[in-house]
Amino acid sequence: MSDFPYHIPARRSLTTEEREIIRILVAQTAPERLAEIDELEVHGRCGCGKCPTIMFRGAPDEKKEGQGIVADYQGGDDTVGRVGIILWERDGELSELEAWSIGGREVVGWPTLDSIRPFGPAASK
Repeated sequence: MSDFPYHIPARRSLTTEEREIIRILVAQTAPERLAEIDELEVHGRCGCGKCPTIMFRGAPDEKKEGQGIVADYQGGDDTVGRVGIILWERDGELSELEAWSIGGREVVGWPTLDSIRPFGPAASK
């Protein structure tokens, strides 16, 4: 996992919450990729040890298509604050579900599923 130099190895299945968040993001931005979700397995988590960011696979032997954003959403409530959620892909495969703080508050959990919205004009709906 050399592409994730700041990570904690953690090999496990996705939690129900993680799987549903990914499903929401993929259904809205790349529905043709929904079948990929069932194949995901966590290989590591963020090195901060506090936030819920997870990585899905090890680094490839060689780069093919690079890295890009599949979905860039937000959510939150009074408990977790406003949380940004980015679903990344690397070399054509889903690679990371990242949580980041929108308001500067430490991120310690995922936002509720019903609060997840895209950034921009659609976010206010």
